[in-house]
Parts: sequence; structure tokens; C-alpha cells
Amino acid sequence: MAMWLDAWDAGRAVGDAEGHQRGHVEGYALGHTDGRAEALAEVEAAEAARDDALVRSIASAAAQGAPFAELAARRGDHARAEAQRRTLRDRGVA
Repeated sequence: MAMWLDAWDAGRAVGDAEGHQRGHVEGYALGHTDGRAEALAEVEAAEAARDDALVRSIASAAAQGAPFAELAARRGDHARAEAQRRTLRDRGVA
């Protein structure tokens, strides 16, 4: 009689541990899913701010630099400089 009680207690202990683990894992997964949207929004906002700063930095540097045609002319590559000017004229940029 005592032997089956020991087996029953052992089975109950395993079942309780399994049930506790499942409850913990499922509860964590639900909480994690709920918090994931907030965390994702924070990360996306930080990335958007970083990207905006990078774009502003590149635009500022490009605006301060010399045009490509001028740089090509300085290097002595006059054909390339003229081709760049022609391309910009044809596209209505300059």
C-alpha cells in the first residue's frame, strides 16, 4: 500500500512541477507579447530619430561640398565634368 502512495506522490510532484512550469512559461509569453509592442515602438522611434539625424548630417555635408562637375574639372577630367553638367541640364537639375 505504501508503495503505490509513494508512486502517486511522485507522480503528483512531477505533475505539479510541470503544471507550474507551463503556467510560468505561458504567463511569461503573454506578458512578453504585451510588452513587445511597446518595446518595438520605442526601438522604432529611436531608429527613426537616428536616421533623421543621419539624413540631416549627410544633406548638410552634401550642401557644403563642391559639385561633382567642379571636382572633376579640378582633377583635370574635363570630359567627365562636361558630361555631368550636361546630365544635370538634361534632367532639369541645373
